[in-house]
Amino acid sequence: MNLNKKSLCALLMVGIIAIFVSGCSNTKMGVVDTERIMKESPQIQTITKAQTEQYTQKQKDLTEKLQNDKANMSDADYQKSVNAAKAELSGMESQFNSELKTTIDKAMADVSKEKDLSAVVMKDLVQTNQMGQPTKEQFVIQGGIDITDDLIQKLQ
Repeated sequence: MNLNKKSLCALLMVGIIAIFVSGCSNTKMGVVDTERIMKESPQIQTITKAQTEQYTQKQKDLTEKLQNDKANMSDADYQKSVNAAKAELSGMESQFNSELKTTIDKAMADVSKEKDLSAVVMKDLVQTNQMGQPTKEQFVIQGGIDITDDLIQKLQ
C-alpha cells in the first residue's frame, strides 16, 4: 500500500513536470545579479545607509541602557534583558531585510512586466551559515535576459 502511494506520487510529479515543461516553450526568463543591485543602486544604497544608522543607534542605546541597569539587576534579569535586546535588534534587522526585499521585488515585478518575462531568477543567493556568517551561493544560469541594469535604473 505504501509503495502504491509512492508510485502514485512519483507518477503525479512526472505528470506535473511534463505539463510545466510543455508550457514553457515560449518562456522568457529574466536573470538578476543581486550583488550588483545592492552595490550600484542609489535607492538601495540610501535605504541601506539609513537602516544601518538606525540599527547602530538602537544598538548603542540598548548597550547604554544595559550598562546603566546592570548594577540594579540580578544576573538572571540582566541575561533576560540582554536576550530581549538581541531579539529586538534581530527583529529590526528582519524588518529592514523585508523592506529591502519589498523594494527590490516591486521594481523586479515592474521590469518583468515591461519585458514580458515569465519568471526572474537570481544569479546569486546570499544566506547565513550556522555561525551567522554570510555565505554566497552562485548558480550557473545559461541564457535568460539579464535585467540587472534595468533594475538598477528603476531603483535610482
